Amino acid sequence: MTTSFLERFVASELPDGWEETKLRGGELSKLLNQLLFSDKECRRGSAYILYSPADFPVPWSRFSREHPIGKSRLVVVRPGKKPSEIDFVRSSLHFDGLLFIVANSGIAMMLLAQRCPPCSSLFRPGEEAFRVVGCGDSDALRHFFEKVKFSLGKKGKDFLEECQPTRKSSPIFLRIFNLFFQDKSEHLFGAEIRARIRDCLAETLPIELEGEPLFLALNRFFRIFLNYDYLELQLPDPDDFWQGRGPDWIWRDTEWTGEPLSVILRPDKLVDNIRDCEPAVIRRVSSTEYLVNTSRLKAMELKSGVLLPLPMRGRSPGWLKLFFRRELVPTEEDICLLRFLSSAVADVLVRSRLYLRTQRLATIDGLTGLFNHRFFREQLRKEFQRAKRYRSHLTLIMVDVDDFKQYNDANGHLAGDQALATLASSIKRTVRDIDFVARYGGEEFALILPEVNARGGLIVAEKLRRAIEAKAFEGEKRIKAKKITISCGICSNAMAHCAEEMIESADQALFWVKRHGRNRCRLAEGTKDAKKA
Repeated sequence: MTTSFLERFVASELPDGWEETKLRGGELSKLLNQLLFSDKECRRGSAYILYSPADFPVPWSRFSREHPIGKSRLVVVRPGKKPSEIDFVRSSLHFDGLLFIVANSGIAMMLLAQRCPPCSSLFRPGEEAFRVVGCGDSDALRHFFEKVKFSLGKKGKDFLEECQPTRKSSPIFLRIFNLFFQDKSEHLFGAEIRARIRDCLAETLPIELEGEPLFLALNRFFRIFLNYDYLELQLPDPDDFWQGRGPDWIWRDTEWTGEPLSVILRPDKLVDNIRDCEPAVIRRVSSTEYLVNTSRLKAMELKSGVLLPLPMRGRSPGWLKLFFRRELVPTEEDICLLRFLSSAVADVLVRSRLYLRTQRLATIDGLTGLFNHRFFREQLRKEFQRAKRYRSHLTLIMVDVDDFKQYNDANGHLAGDQALATLASSIKRTVRDIDFVARYGGEEFALILPEVNARGGLIVAEKLRRAIEAKAFEGEKRIKAKKITISCGICSNAMAHCAEEMIESADQALFWVKRHGRNRCRLAEGTKDAKKA
């Protein structure tokens, strides 16, 4: 097929007065929408010529509503007249693309668009893309039409003769033109994504979230914007966000069912990225210098990735590690949006950490890191009402350290404090994440076990008692029993009318153990298993 003048023009280096950009399908449609329907006064005094293949993202439905004509490959609309279709241009133009002319006391603007290979970017993977060239300069347009007008045939030539450039472009059209072609930092697509990121963060990540709900909410947020195949989120001091998590703990989101993977970074290769908060794009996992262990990523068929530093204000940065099974060709706009996303997420996490720490100062025991007595009482009332409403099980375990006064007298209060902190850590490791552990007072602890009946509570208490009995404590040989042990009293909501009654019944079971030898567990009276225990 003979290459037309228009195709050669689009492919060549553009003359002065012409601008070039790359738009995705939705953006091209938005541009045409704004040019066609942005201003009624301007539209009434303007003429258009629109030539487009049927599969281009032209807003035909709205065009038909505003101007009564069906889908067409080429339409001319003149002020005060019905639109007309120019069929013969299809064979005379030889242009597999879009041509759009706006005339308003002269040719105000012209656009030419041709399809590019699909854009495999981060924010819109695999979406069709278009190379768009445009001009809103009267002198440049006059020079162009001197060369091209013969290709439009007699009717097209007549149309252009009526609309010869006589003055500078309409301010409205020029403003829209500049928005898409010149003010690239304020590109509509980027502005939309930024607004969506802010709104989505506010909606999905309320500041009071912590633990698993917080990280699941982060998953939902990242899935909305980034179609990744593997995610790792590594934060400094993860215990601030999910209590009990060690410094090396990492959150993962993946469908991979094999052995968990930890992506090990090379900090010496990421110094500039950390300093400038700049995303590190990994175009090929197999040849990147940023990672230590690439073999596991290749085994998961991951081809590319992005490493996002999360500045945490005064601390070492966190890292969001995203990997994909497709090749990435991120645009400059994508990189800018990644910077914005990492900064926005880091700000939310910093505020969340500050809020959670402030809350914990009011609810956490300073020595053991467990919830304090006041917060325990509030939580037990809430859990009791919830269990009553949904007719579910709830069990309370009261724990007392046997002969702890002897340990304090023999080893001193500093050693006693250390022993209590170690006991608290052991208790937290023994129970589930959803269980509620508190320091009730002195050497007493309390455990709230949702969805657990009395018999299940007894099993948990016995497991905990054995774990403490098996643990060695410094200086325990100096006490009479030669061993630190615990006693437990257990009560379920099935035998209590309120939260306070659960505490009283569990206490009575604990006192019974204290009177009958210690280092035992007992169900409160009134449960069918109490005597067996």
